[in-house]
Amino acid sequence: MISSPLTGSNDVTPLMEFNTALITDGYRNELGIDVSEYFFGLKSIQLYRCNSTGYRFFHPENLAGNESLYRHLENFDWYYSRWKWENDFALQQMQPGQRVLDIGCGDGFFLDGLSKRGIRCEGMETNYSAAEKATKKGHTVHVSTIQNFSPANKDVYDVVCAMQVLEHIYNVQDFVAHAMLVLKPGGKLIIAVPNNNPFLYRHDAYTLLNLPPHHMGWWNKESLLNAAKYFSAESCNVTVEPLQDNERYTYFMKYAEVNIPSALRSFYTRLRAKYSRIVKEKRDGRNLVAVYTKPGKAA
Repeated sequence: MISSPLTGSNDVTPLMEFNTALITDGYRNELGIDVSEYFFGLKSIQLYRCNSTGYRFFHPENLAGNESLYRHLENFDWYYSRWKWENDFALQQMQPGQRVLDIGCGDGFFLDGLSKRGIRCEGMETNYSAAEKATKKGHTVHVSTIQNFSPANKDVYDVVCAMQVLEHIYNVQDFVAHAMLVLKPGGKLIIAVPNNNPFLYRHDAYTLLNLPPHHMGWWNKESLLNAAKYFSAESCNVTVEPLQDNERYTYFMKYAEVNIPSALRSFYTRLRAKYSRIVKEKRDGRNLVAVYTKPGKAA
């Protein structure tokens, strides 16, 4: 019986089956990485919907990549990205002097920005190579999982961040429960995830890095809001990234591939992207940020 990793309920619906050969061929051809070991000989994997929350998750549950996968990916300059919209948004939720834990800190690029702005920050990372890079910059980095770290560090942090982390994890409820433990009462848990109410993914289900072994779940605004009660949060606010100007062409290109005759696609895409940029049409962008507040009164 399949149960939701968010609620534990069996009230789930199968949505789609994915051919593992297509995934492994894509990784090999586009990224030069062999991910076949993560599928254990399975010919297909399934995407399910948690009916209580709208959260979509992949099954079986043991498909997530290990440190070896992330060592390969960190060789690409674009993988540990630089400062983005979600980093600015998270920073606005903090105050100088607060103590902040960044789970999944990578090579420390977010920690760099926080420390420059007077935030007392520490990182957490399970990729030893990335953790070493962050440590060499002078950051305190805990090489641990949040589950192993939380028992000795309860009620310590004013803010805990998990920026582009939750989509990589199967047991999301367990992860968040331990992240909440290290927060002070009234503290904030800030989670950034890809927006899978998507402008890119809607017409391209086989986007490689949005599938196992890289991503284990698909979030949207609805599921993040509905997750609040299962995360034992006092409150939750979810903000959708605006579509960035440099991504408008990609947005309309994906739309045109499905909806516009091939002879007109190039003209439509260029014209639509230019027009939307000029008039600043409001469309959903790539990412979401959820801010969950731990019950209790802040000190």
